[in-house]
Amino acid sequence: MPLKDNTYNERVYSESVTIASGQTAGSVLDTQGACLVGLVTPAAMTGTSLVFNVGNSAAAMFPLHDRFNARVTLPIATGEARAYALDPAIFVGYQFVQVVSASSEGAARTLQLQMIGL
Repeated sequence: MPLKDNTYNERVYSESVTIASGQTAGSVLDTQGACLVGLVTPAAMTGTSLVFNVGNSAAAMFPLHDRFNARVTLPIATGEARAYALDPAIFVGYQFVQVVSASSEGAARTLQLQMIGL
């Protein structure tokens, strides 16, 4: 996907990932050298938090932890769509990202991942 320039001359764009009905793990996103900086959830989410798997190969994904060995967890609200800012420093070293819900989703959920080209 070609990167888009915004008014600040930063290359920002959005990619969709889907968590299938009855599943916790979303589709794996190839960042193609970009970095995850934000996430938008739909209004209806079953899980109340998200965690992330990352890797430099789609076949070898690992749970993402911070430098204090804590699982990177994003508490989310259910009942309304929301945008969440993410710290790009924790995602910059990985080509592949996967969003994982804390609960099996009651229907297919599409999330928008906000990316910035490096």
